[in-house]
Amino acid sequence: MSQSFNDVTTDNFSLLSSKIVAILAEATFIAIDTEFTGLGEKHDNVRAPNIEERYQNLVKVVKSHALSAIGLTAFKKTHSDASSSTWRVDNFNILLSLQASYTVSHQSLRFLADSGFDFNKQIRKGLPYTAGADAEANPDTVRYLFRHMLYEVNRLKIPIVIHNGLMDLMYLYYSMYTDLPANLLIFAADLSDMFPGGIIDTKYISDYVSKEPVSFLSYLYKKYEREQKRRKIAKDNEEDANPKEKFVRRHIIVDVQPPIPIDTLNLNELKRTLNSTSGESEGNLSTKAKKRRRRNQRVSTQEEKPYCEQYALHGYCKQNKKCGKSHDLDFILDEMEKSSGKKTTGQTLDIVKGADVVVTPPDMTDEIVMPAPPPAPEPAYYHSAHFDSFMTGYIFAHQLQEFRDYNVHSNKLYLMGKDIPLPIQKSAFSKLSKGWLDLKSEIEKTHGQ
Repeated sequence: MSQSFNDVTTDNFSLLSSKIVAILAEATFIAIDTEFTGLGEKHDNVRAPNIEERYQNLVKVVKSHALSAIGLTAFKKTHSDASSSTWRVDNFNILLSLQASYTVSHQSLRFLADSGFDFNKQIRKGLPYTAGADAEANPDTVRYLFRHMLYEVNRLKIPIVIHNGLMDLMYLYYSMYTDLPANLLIFAADLSDMFPGGIIDTKYISDYVSKEPVSFLSYLYKKYEREQKRRKIAKDNEEDANPKEKFVRRHIIVDVQPPIPIDTLNLNELKRTLNSTSGESEGNLSTKAKKRRRRNQRVSTQEEKPYCEQYALHGYCKQNKKCGKSHDLDFILDEMEKSSGKKTTGQTLDIVKGADVVVTPPDMTDEIVMPAPPPAPEPAYYHSAHFDSFMTGYIFAHQLQEFRDYNVHSNKLYLMGKDIPLPIQKSAFSKLSKGWLDLKSEIEKTHGQ
């Protein structure tokens, strides 16, 4: 399946920018994902045990690297009843080009290249921007768009949804708004003031609320997509279920909108479709998380799995194309369901095939020696910011079926290797940064009239 999206480049930015803001302003929540040129190398110590030290190291990485693309997905609830909720979805993939020298890490470059990222297109058609506090934000610039978007998000208190998104937020803050604050407490205070509707981290919810044994992005998306299909099938047969059971069995209907029709758009570009099975490397897990996952994944060590266990757990495999085992998430989920005793009926599998998403690039799956081979691979699509933001939003829409009050779990960001999240809040020991206060005043003057 391919999800429709608006590819925002220099070809169409001037025509799309006002429409983007209007759509985002009507959203129930907005999911965000970014692509950037570096996560930080081992010597950068971006996973330092001390969180303030970690933040300072991440600031150095963000300031020396660049955003390549931003994915924005607007989810607007259009209907809700006892059995289902319907969401209108608009996807935007905003291609960017930093107008300054920057570093590209080998790991990030290889990941983007293996995923099919079009570097030539980025160079030719990426929206130019300058990062930091001194950059201008004229009406025809991408920074102006993001400041206008922020004004509406702040005014309407629209929640922002991310998945393991601390670095996404740092890159977004520095690239589109102003200089990163001097310390982590001020950064957290700024974020709480910028996004009063709350920031929801689906990675935090999946690890510490839902307690999922595996929680990388594409795995959760495929798992929840299957669960939603099962719920839809079961709905008609469970009319007499009690209210609590009905709520748990509610399913979501996602209505993805086609690209905005503008005559000057390149139709061939707009019809391009893409997908991703690449999750993020989970890095070091906390002790509690490791114990929890071991409990949930007890299997016989004597039985060799027909799929890549490293990829199944983390969404990442160092061998990539050279790995001799399957990275196909549909096949992995089939095998996991078999081992857990859950029936994978033909009806359920047909629904997954009938959905509009293709999740397995063929270059990620080599020949596998096993009694029952996985399904034949589907055509490949490259990794994208917009599809990752769509998956993030879909995961949150599913999570909303499991608990009624998302505010309980908002403003808590997942931290790799830590047992507690990063709270996004003002504290007695922090104040808002001068950079954000100045920008806030400027945004209110420009867009508040």
